[in-house]
Amino acid sequence: MDKTDEHIARIEEHIEALEARMDKTDEHIARIEEHIARIENHMDKTWEILKDLKRSDTQLRSIMGSFTNRSGKWIENTILGVYKTALKNHNITISKIRKAYITDTEGVILKGKRFEADMVEDNNFINLFEIKNFADEGAIEQLSIRKKILESKYRDGKKIRLFIVSNFITDKYLEVAKEEGITVISGNIVKEDYTEM
Repeated sequence: MDKTDEHIARIEEHIEALEARMDKTDEHIARIEEHIARIENHMDKTWEILKDLKRSDTQLRSIMGSFTNRSGKWIENTILGVYKTALKNHNITISKIRKAYITDTEGVILKGKRFEADMVEDNNFINLFEIKNFADEGAIEQLSIRKKILESKYRDGKKIRLFIVSNFITDKYLEVAKEEGITVISGNIVKEDYTEM
């Protein structure tokens, strides 16, 4: 065998080795394509499940929203009934407490925004209420916002009294409410174990 034949033999060996590697590469590519197809299938199923979950979430929110709207009024009436005598001590008859809307016409918070409020107005006072099962910072904030808007409307000096009527309030928010001039009528003061950060 001469050198040319040897080179040709070696080249043929290399070609066979490359063909074997290409076969293995083709097998790997085929497996990868199978995995990709499975992943795409799983993604399609996952997408369908997510769409179903979104539909279910929308339905649940709708159901819960209507339930909490109806039950919220019932709970408020129950809480007011429990603390009826304490409210009478402040010359407030619970049957006179009404839902009202206060519109921010002056832009105190956001011009044109309407805020729902529980209130009683008489010749001497405007009484604003936050009625909660568990009163927190939000109740204080809501009363403060409504008071600011009413003060911008009633510049004739009509006194605005603020009340939180709740089953529970933490000791921390009881103190904050007192500092803000809010009368708190609550059945339970919960000791809050907290640290400021």
